Amino acid sequence: MSPNFSCMKTANVEAISSRVALPVSASDQDVFWMQRVAKGDMEALQSLIEAHQARVVGTVVKMLGDDLDAEDIAQQVFIRVWKSAGRYQPTAKFTTWLFKITRNLSLMNCGAGSAIRSRRYSTRRRSTFPTGG
Repeated sequence: MSPNFSCMKTANVEAISSRVALPVSASDQDVFWMQRVAKGDMEALQSLIEAHQARVVGTVVKMLGDDLDAEDIAQQVFIRVWKSAGRYQPTAKFTTWLFKITRNLSLMNCGAGSAIRSRRYSTRRRSTFPTGG
């Protein structure tokens, strides 16, 4: 009669899994960071910025058509995240909330940004092309 090792295998797997940290999804990590940000943790905010800044800047560039103001708007997005952290509710993915803020700030700055770019172009044009008269 051979020994029954099935119970030993189960016990070993349970013992190992209780000691090993299971991978956490990015979404779970974002929620964890936001809970810490809501308590005033600047390191958690820095972690969120490092994880999402490139995508936020890229989204702003795509929405505005250039990258002149993208860094400034991305900074505004993360300032808004900091100020709104206490009201954040993880009913959807964090990135859904983050990119809603990104979209709203981009749209708010779209008109102002195009006016600024128009003035830059107008000023550049006047200095480059002298007017007759």
